[in-house]
Amino acid sequence: MPRFVETQDVRGMKKRASFLRDVSDRFVMFAGCQEEQTAADAYINGSYNGAFTYFWIDAFEPGMTYAEWIYMTQREMVGVYEQTPLLIGNEQIINSRVLI
Repeated sequence: MPRFVETQDVRGMKKRASFLRDVSDRFVMFAGCQEEQTAADAYINGSYNGAFTYFWIDAFEPGMTYAEWIYMTQREMVGVYEQTPLLIGNEQIINSRVLI
């Protein structure tokens, strides 16, 4: 059995703007860093973790909004790691309470 799956060459394929518009109305997406940055792996409290994942989980409190969650995560990481977590998507969802 092959270990890797062949990928399709997507260069030159046209993006469907209508698809992107439709999708952006229904989601929020957390990213560990900005597009031009690299997400850090770090040794935190005695174990290796993705820095974003560690602080993202640590920052969560029941009843918070997605915007508050990313803000608290960013606050813990700024000045410590060379990455800025990102939250994109529908503004209405971003400002609503997290459904966990």
